[in-house]
Amino acid sequence: MGERVAIHCNQELNHQVRFAQALNKGIPGSFITSEKVCKADIHVCMGPWYALKEQKGQVFYSDRAYWGDPDCVSLCWMYNGVKIFDWSDKPKRVHPVLKPRKSGKRTVIMWDYGMDGQNEADLYPNSTIRRHPEEVKPAETLEECLQRHDRAVGRHTTALVDAAIEGLHIECTASNGPLSGLTDGREHWINCLAWHNWHIDEIESGKAWSHLYQCS
Repeated sequence: MGERVAIHCNQELNHQVRFAQALNKGIPGSFITSEKVCKADIHVCMGPWYALKEQKGQVFYSDRAYWGDPDCVSLCWMYNGVKIFDWSDKPKRVHPVLKPRKSGKRTVIMWDYGMDGQNEADLYPNSTIRRHPEEVKPAETLEECLQRHDRAVGRHTTALVDAAIEGLHIECTASNGPLSGLTDGREHWINCLAWHNWHIDEIESGKAWSHLYQCS
């Protein structure tokens, strides 16, 4: 391979430090840096708020896991801000079991962190609004909320992934979120998404990088 791989990490966030160290072990030629801009052939960005906006073109992107927290993260390639989700040519990877599809109209609006969801609330006047748990402590678990609804509306929140797995009909207004491939069918979508979800052991061993690098 031979490239210099810069892993941009906010040293004040323990979660970023933990997975930056795991990536460093698993990626040949990599180094960890707290600088947002440096010379490298490949730039690894940990989440949307640190160093991502400083990078142009191709980025290896690490963010919150779609399932399996706290020992997993999602990994994918990003080109000019657009995530690459299509892994249709890959064999099946282990993923959660999809529940039967629901058909009712009971709607929950999933707000992202800091989101003003008034537009969605206006479109679905009889819906339940579930704010981000870091902003408002929920009165029920996410599982309980999904059990009593048939449709979930939102943008980028990974709670929509849980909702799709639980069988809710999804209406997502974000073109670059984890639900972007759902129009191709849930089975195709969940298998593609599974190729982005990696355990820390797979990252440290280099297994994640060896699979994802070939698609760069």
